[in-house]
Amino acid sequence: MGGLPSRMYGHFFTRLKQRYNIESRTQKLLDQEKLPPPPRYQADQEALSKVRLEFPHAEEDIKSKNQFLETNLKKVRNIIFKNTSIMPKCSSF
Repeated sequence: MGGLPSRMYGHFFTRLKQRYNIESRTQKLLDQEKLPPPPRYQADQEALSKVRLEFPHAEEDIKSKNQFLETNLKKVRNIIFKNTSIMPKCSSF
């Protein structure tokens, strides 16, 4: 095919085929209780299984909140916000 016919074919037929019934297909996916997970690479799956074997409590540690770190973070925030001279002032606004 030449340039113009292939562009016309791509614009009219391929584009319409891709956009056909997009609202109902999207609504069908959103109505599912749990969306399907995205595909994973084989190397990522192997690395994740190794980590889970070596550190069985890693997922719980990641999801849990560490009180010691949280109190330290609050201290740092208080110091920064009290001393506004640390933060650079922008006069352009």
